[in-house]
Amino acid sequence: MSNEDALKAELQKLTRERDAYADALATSNAAFVDKVKEFSIIKRISDSISWSHDKQRICTEIVDLIIDETTAENCSLWLIDTDERFLILASARGQENHQPKYFPPASKRQRKMKIGEGAAGWVAEHGTSLLIEDVSKSSIFVPIESKVSNQIQSLLCLPIKGRGNTLGVLNLSHPDIGAFSQENERVLQLITDQAGIVLTNYFLFEEIESFNRKLEYKVEVRARNLRMSEERYARAVAAGKVGIWDWKIGSWWLYVAPNLKAMLGFSDHEITNNLKDWLKLIHPEDRQNLFRRIMEQLSRAPHVYEGEHRMYHKDGRIVWFFVRGAAVLDDRGRVIRLSGSNTDITQRKQAEIELQKAQETSLAQAHTVGRAEFATGVLHNIANVLNSVNVTGNYIQELVSRSRIPLLSRAFTLLDANSGNLVEFLTQDAKGSKLPEYLTRVGGVIEKDFRELQRLVLEINDKIHLMRDVIETQQTHAKNNERMEAQDIAKLTEDALKIQMEAIKKHAIRIQRNYRPIPKVTLPTSSFLHVLINLLKNAIEAMEECPPNRKILQLDISEEDNWVVLRITDAGVGIADNHMKNMFQHGFTTKKYGHGFGLHFCHNAIESMGGSIRATSPGKDQGATFILSMPVHQHIKATREEDQEPLTSRH
Repeated sequence: MSNEDALKAELQKLTRERDAYADALATSNAAFVDKVKEFSIIKRISDSISWSHDKQRICTEIVDLIIDETTAENCSLWLIDTDERFLILASARGQENHQPKYFPPASKRQRKMKIGEGAAGWVAEHGTSLLIEDVSKSSIFVPIESKVSNQIQSLLCLPIKGRGNTLGVLNLSHPDIGAFSQENERVLQLITDQAGIVLTNYFLFEEIESFNRKLEYKVEVRARNLRMSEERYARAVAAGKVGIWDWKIGSWWLYVAPNLKAMLGFSDHEITNNLKDWLKLIHPEDRQNLFRRIMEQLSRAPHVYEGEHRMYHKDGRIVWFFVRGAAVLDDRGRVIRLSGSNTDITQRKQAEIELQKAQETSLAQAHTVGRAEFATGVLHNIANVLNSVNVTGNYIQELVSRSRIPLLSRAFTLLDANSGNLVEFLTQDAKGSKLPEYLTRVGGVIEKDFRELQRLVLEINDKIHLMRDVIETQQTHAKNNERMEAQDIAKLTEDALKIQMEAIKKHAIRIQRNYRPIPKVTLPTSSFLHVLINLLKNAIEAMEECPPNRKILQLDISEEDNWVVLRITDAGVGIADNHMKNMFQHGFTTKKYGHGFGLHFCHNAIESMGGSIRATSPGKDQGATFILSMPVHQHIKATREEDQEPLTSRH
C-alpha cells in the first residue's frame, strides 16, 4: 500500500470517528436538552408548591405548562368531586383561549361529566392513560359542544394520581390526526406525576384548613358552653339554689359553703364544718343507710354519687336537695375525698306531688265515669232487649187478634147441628158441601200462625235469657269491685261482648275471633271489663255507617314475650294522623256529643294495672286497631287505699 493509500485510510478512519463523536455529541446534547426541559418542567411545577393553597393558580399553571411544553393545541384539567361521581372542569386553555381559564366551583360556566363517560371519564374510571390517534375511529370519544370540539382529531388523556387514588384527568387534544406519540406521553407522565404531588399538597392543605375550622368551632362552642355553664352556676349560687361542699373521707371534717347553709336558713357560724352536725339536718328516713348508698356508687366508675334527700330548714319546713358528688382517688384507686354540690329542688318536688295528686284525681274521676258508663251500658242494652220484647209481644197480640179460630167455632156449630144426618149435610147441602174445603183452608192458616207464634215465643225466651246473662255478668263483676284476681282475658272479652251483644246484633256486625292459648293475668276485674266494654262500644259506633259487607269486628288474643295481647280491630271511620297523638288525653273527643273521658279512662286504668294501650290506623275511613297488652308475670299495684302498704324508706 502506497503512502497515499495509507493516508486516505487514516483519513477515512478519522472521519468515521469524527462522525461517531458528532452523533454521540448530538445524542448527548439532545438528552441534555430533554433533561434540562424535564428539570425546567419539574422546577416550574415544584415552584407551585409554595402557593399550594391557591387552587386557581395551580390549575391554570398546569394547563399553561402543558400548552407551552408540548405539541397539544388544547388542554383541560378535570378534577374528581368529593362524591367521586363526576369529573368537574377546573381549568382550560386552547385554540379559542390563549390564556388559561379557571372555573370556580359552582360557577355557571363550569362543566361536569359522569365518571366512565367519554375519554376523560374512562381514564378517571380505569386510572390509566388513553391515546387516541384518530377520534373518528374511537367509540370512547364523546365530543363536548364547542367550536374546538368539532376540530379535534387526536386525543391524549392522562390520570393525575395522589395518595393511591385518581385525583383528576388531563385532557389534551389536537386538530391533526396522530399528533401525539409515546414520547409525548412520557413527558406528560412526568408533568402529571408532579401535578399529582402539588394537588395532593393542596387537598391536604384544604383538609387541614377544614379540620382547623371545625376544631376552632368546637373550641368556640365548648368555650361558650363553659361560659354559659359558669354563668348559670353563678346565677344559681346568687339565687341561693346551689351550694358546694367538700368531705374528707374517713373523717368528720366537712366543708359546707356559707350560701348552702343559708339555703337552710342558717348563718355560717351557726353550723360548724362537722359532718355530725350536717347529718342531724337530714330527714331520718333519708339518712338511713346514706353512707352505704354513697360508697356503693363511688365503688364503680365513674365514681360519682347522685341522689335526692330531704333536709330540715331552720324554720322546720322540708327542703329537697339533689346531691351530686365526684370522688378523688389516691394512687391505689381508693376514694379519699368527695366534692360536690346541693341543688334546691323543692319547687320541682312540690310540682311532682301536685301532679301526682292531679293524676290520682283524674284516674279516680275516670274510674267513676267508667263505672257509670258500664252501668249505663248495661241498662241501655237491657232497655234495647226490653224494647225488642215489647215489639215481639205486640206482634203476638196482633197475630192472636186476627186468628182464624173463631171461624172454626162457627163451622163446628154447623156440624153439631147436623150431626144426625152429617153425610147428607156434607154432600147435598149447599153450605155443608163447602165446609170440608173451608176447614182445610182455615186449618192451614191456623197452622201457619201457630208456627209463627212458636217462633216468637222462642225469640222472647232468648231475649229474656240475654237480659238475665247481662244482669248476672254485671252483678258478678260489680261484686268483685277492684279485687285483684287471676283472670282469663278471653273470657272477660266474651263477657264484654255479651253486654254489647244487642248493639252488635242491631248493627248486623260480624265477629271474627282468633284466640290463642294464653295464661291468666292478675288484674282488677271490674276496671278491666270497663275498658273492654268501652273499646267494644267505640268499635261498634265506628262502624255504624259502614256498608254491611264491611261490618266486621276482629278480635285477636295471643301471648307475646310474657305479655297477653288483645287486638280489637274495626273497619270503621279510622283515626286521622293529627288525632293519633291526642287519642288518650283527657277531654279529647271527635264525637259530636262526646265528653272525652272514655279513652282517657282506658289509658289510665290499663297503665295503673301495669299494662299498656295504643292505637293504630292506616288513616281516615280505613278502620282502627286498639292494642291492649297486659304482663303475665308482674305484680300489679293495688288501686284501693286499704290494699296499699304503709310508706317505708327504700333505696
